[in-house]
Amino acid sequence: MSIKLNVSGRIFLVQKDILCRSQLFTNMFADCDTIDDEIMIYRSSKLFEHVYAYLLDDKYPYPKKYYGELDYYLVSYKMQSLFDPITRLRSTIEDDKEEIKSSIVDVVDAINETKHCVKNICSDVAVRDKQIDVECPVMGCTSRCMLPVCDEHRGQCCHHYDWDNYRCPNPIDEHEIYCYCHNDEL
Repeated sequence: MSIKLNVSGRIFLVQKDILCRSQLFTNMFADCDTIDDEIMIYRSSKLFEHVYAYLLDDKYPYPKKYYGELDYYLVSYKMQSLFDPITRLRSTIEDDKEEIKSSIVDVVDAINETKHCVKNICSDVAVRDKQIDVECPVMGCTSRCMLPVCDEHRGQCCHHYDWDNYRCPNPIDEHEIYCYCHNDEL
């Protein structure tokens, strides 16, 4: 059986058994057997929406700040089960704090790892700088290069004959200094 409720001008059609979950309506129905038209209630219809939703399902996140309406309609409830957005926000903030702390630790670890890598790169560059300071072995060449021979003489045998500055004509690989004939002389 549906009951017509007029809550401050807003009409709600509600099942009688749902309304009987409220002690106010249970007492009202006990006093009168039949309801001819509608029941008039002069309370906030917006707040009654929450009360009605809570009567339908006690798991409904009823706003804690409106618990006075539950008291008016004589609906039993547990205060700690009512929805409190501030408590929810505090919980969210605590979760976010932990996530931020974890992220900060990850960032600090990444920075330390980057510092370590930069330190290694700097030491590698220092070693290369020392290697660059090697003179080309070709007699009379003052070029400095980190390779065995400078760019100008790469691919040529570095063996030369002192008496006329004649160099060996044998071709070699770029990473070698002497050809196969003169490599044995060393």
